[in-house]
Amino acid sequence: MNVMQLDDSSSEGSSSSDEDLDFLFLEAAFPEPRLFCPRLNMEDISEIYCLQMFRFQKQDMDRLLEALQIPDSYTSHQGSVFTGVESLMILLRRLSYPNRWCDLVPIWGRTEPELNMAFDMVIMKHLNSVMAPNGIIAHLFGPTEGRRHDAFMLGESNLLPLLERMVKPNGDPYVVYGDPAYGITRHIISPFRGAHLTRPQQLFNAEMSKCRICVEWGFGKILQYFTYLDFQRNLKVLLQPVAKYYLVGALLIYCHTCL
Repeated sequence: MNVMQLDDSSSEGSSSSDEDLDFLFLEAAFPEPRLFCPRLNMEDISEIYCLQMFRFQKQDMDRLLEALQIPDSYTSHQGSVFTGVESLMILLRRLSYPNRWCDLVPIWGRTEPELNMAFDMVIMKHLNSVMAPNGIIAHLFGPTEGRRHDAFMLGESNLLPLLERMVKPNGDPYVVYGDPAYGITRHIISPFRGAHLTRPQQLFNAEMSKCRICVEWGFGKILQYFTYLDFQRNLKVLLQPVAKYYLVGALLIYCHTCL
């Protein structure tokens, strides 16, 4: 390889950008050797470390693999092979905290492109969702592009036809409590609005607002356990499937609540 020789007689007025270009050229011409690190093995991980790193207990990882129907292994288009457990751990760690891929290289003994491929293979705005009383997200729709009204999203989500098919044994419908923008239907109720509410209406709004706070806690759990989804500086809508990241996070929280 022919390497250009730097001219020591350069003028004092040379810009720092030229020095940066020289440095980048030498770094590309003589890259540092790759550090080979041992692969992470689930059997060697302690219970506390597993919970801190992946947000799930070690004993629940096998059940999570089965519930998510993750295969025994993945093979990338470049021929890299990942076990199902390894891919799941990479996904959980990536969502748990906004690490850079280079920070995770020593943990898995994989290169940055390999870690990114494993993450994308498991992964494969504005959301409309329903939170059940047991803390499980029963319905999740979205995202939709642009500033859409909640009523529009309700119509697009196909939620009302689903509710119409769900009735109690005595024939009474199940009812969802939503924002005032959703209006009032046979299956949806919302807070009373107006400046002059009766005492019973005020009590109803006060009691139901407590339920709405619990619902917000449920959605907040997604960002609490998977902080990466709240790291706006590293989420680029046109370059990454951001919506899919959130849907996967919601699915994992569903599993976490059940376990």
